[in-house]
Amino acid sequence: MDYNLHIQKLLIQVDAETSPQNKVSLIKQAISLADLHNDIEWSFDLRIILFEEFKMPKLEDMMPAFVWLLDAFDNNPELFDEEELLWIYDWIIYVSSKDYNISLEQLNAMLDDYKNRLLRCGYSVRTYYKSKIALGFVIEDFDMIHENLTLRNQSVNDDMSSNEFDDLSDDISYYLQTGNIDKAIELFPEIKKLNTDTIHISSSYAEEITRCKRFDIIDQFITEAINDLSSTSKDDNLMVSTSAIAFALFNTDRIEEAWQYFERSLKWYNENEYYDILLWSLNTLPLLTQEGERRMLLDSGLPFYNTTNIYNINQLYQYFFEKASLWAQAYDKRNNNKYFSEQIEQISQLKNGL
Repeated sequence: MDYNLHIQKLLIQVDAETSPQNKVSLIKQAISLADLHNDIEWSFDLRIILFEEFKMPKLEDMMPAFVWLLDAFDNNPELFDEEELLWIYDWIIYVSSKDYNISLEQLNAMLDDYKNRLLRCGYSVRTYYKSKIALGFVIEDFDMIHENLTLRNQSVNDDMSSNEFDDLSDDISYYLQTGNIDKAIELFPEIKKLNTDTIHISSSYAEEITRCKRFDIIDQFITEAINDLSSTSKDDNLMVSTSAIAFALFNTDRIEEAWQYFERSLKWYNENEYYDILLWSLNTLPLLTQEGERRMLLDSGLPFYNTTNIYNINQLYQYFFEKASLWAQAYDKRNNNKYFSEQIEQISQLKNGL
């Protein structure tokens, strides 16, 4: 069979397929065919399709494809549109920042390259500052976030820039995580007007207001988060958002409800990588400092699955605490701070009754 026809048939199968994993497998087959026949244009287009189809990718799958795309453009600029790469580059930097094996030096080099490509294509650097803000949140560098929020606001908004909802989300996250709860609350009605699907925002409010011990207002935002989770229209990975609700419920003595959201959050456990599991752990480990056993109907694919459906809470705590401690050390070493390790120590003190 002619390889062009074979590739086209594979793409028809991609359109008909519902499983994301199967879609990716078919696209990779098509890429292999294009590469085998040295068809650089097919190889480029198929890798772009790979990014479009794979909504929750692993960096180990995506980085080789993206590096190939950059190299293909740089060596054949007359064949391809660099703008197609810019939309992906912003996302690649963000996903890379969540891998502790990628150093800050490497991330800054990627950011510099991204900035140069934006300028070469005639765009504002506003989205470059947006990428630096996103990195700041991952590495917990709030001075960096503040500086780049200011630079973002001073930059021209264009077709490549983030939208009003994304910008306001960053503003709110900064206020919440730096303890300016009242300012964040002022902006809550505005963010709800811009987008009704705000589970990631409302769960952040619930979590951070709880961490600031503003128990006078927390019930409203727990309710907002629960309602948003119930009404979300997307089949997104909501593990961290759901764990934030569990965290807020636990800290307001709604223990049974907290367990329900803990169990619900595990639906996405195997879909996540280290960074998001670490965030999830920081939200759920306080609940696991309790003693006793808990009956839960969990997916058999989970690494800690128990056929009896009866789970020793202390054993779960030890399992997740050990992993979270290792990841906290790895991220803190990469990020040149002690942010995660200090939170792990606080959880350990809670467990030990200190």
